[in-house]
Amino acid sequence: MRGAALETGAIGLTVALYAAFVFDRDLDSPFVYVSMGTAVLLGAAALVSRAGTAFKALLFNVAVFALAVGIAEASFGGWLTLRREGAARPAMRYEGEFFRKLGGGYFVADPARGYAAEPNVKARETVWAGDEKVQDVVYTTNRHGLRVSPHDVTTAPSAGEPAKVVFFGCSVTVGEGVADRETMPWVFETLSEGRFRSYNLGFHGYGPHQMLRILETGLIDEVVPGRPPARAVYQGLIEHIERAAGNYPAISWGPTAPRYALREDGSVEYRGPFYGRYGDTVFSVLNRSHVFAKVAPALLGRRRTPEDIALYVAIVRRSKELFEARYGGQFSVVMWGGYSQDYALVVDRLRQAEIKVFEVHKFIPDIYTADWKYKLGRDEHPNATTHALIAKFLLDTL
Repeated sequence: MRGAALETGAIGLTVALYAAFVFDRDLDSPFVYVSMGTAVLLGAAALVSRAGTAFKALLFNVAVFALAVGIAEASFGGWLTLRREGAARPAMRYEGEFFRKLGGGYFVADPARGYAAEPNVKARETVWAGDEKVQDVVYTTNRHGLRVSPHDVTTAPSAGEPAKVVFFGCSVTVGEGVADRETMPWVFETLSEGRFRSYNLGFHGYGPHQMLRILETGLIDEVVPGRPPARAVYQGLIEHIERAAGNYPAISWGPTAPRYALREDGSVEYRGPFYGRYGDTVFSVLNRSHVFAKVAPALLGRRRTPEDIALYVAIVRRSKELFEARYGGQFSVVMWGGYSQDYALVVDRLRQAEIKVFEVHKFIPDIYTADWKYKLGRDEHPNATTHALIAKFLLDTL
């Protein structure tokens, strides 16, 4: 018994060190290497073990299981494809602080929002397709960790005190894939010619639950000095329903995000983060598994339900109530997702809650039918043209 315990400890330590080595090398499909290497190690251990027949049988069976996992990882990862279909796509390579996630000089843990941006940084996002550079963007943040607006980088005095507008949302609002000066909040402030100051509270992967938590914790009072904001604009995606509900895969990039639940009366209450402080670390590892991507929807996620939609609308409604009660300003929503079968229902319910909703496809009519004009070349995010069109619409409308 003691021999089996010692062997188990030695084998476990060896496997752990090998797995750490694989992940440190940042290899593609690391679980293929980990599973196959573990299978070989356990098979060899079963042959040389002196701990008895039962223990050898256990090692052998676990080795077979590890081998099966490795084959599944390789299969789902496209390693076992026997027939080529068309020309091979160039390998994608990602460089810069943007891809280091938490602790990498851009993404940092945040007790209210789950994660946020590091203050006063310039984080680069560079993407290569083979030898072709397809993306090269720098995200600059101010002393509060918000992506910069014109007033953050200029000392030019304005005539009087401008009205302030806070923008909520996800990567669409923060401006993923475009330069600092091309984001919608930046363009909005520039076009206003001193009438407004914009504060970009959006961030990659966010949803309405981060917006509500920002309002509940009073973070706006810290990042918007002096005169309170007169307007709040939330850019909502129909996919934010899944983020607020914690469905997979949305939860995999925001496991420590704030979680809300519906009360019987239709209001919402904060229930803490979806997962604890180690959630980001666990998901950052699991997200590199091809098998996990296949089984996670059954384990963690589900199809959008009526309850998910009700939760989403309740979160946005509560955000509106808090903003208007606290600051006396106007709250509105810019809504994306006209392609979804649930879109009309969601917009109707938002309007029933007396929320002003601007539909993107109403003021950019071909946003979905000629989307190549409005999105980044190799990315679904809006390009600079789209950000400018939305900024101009809001400036003319608010």
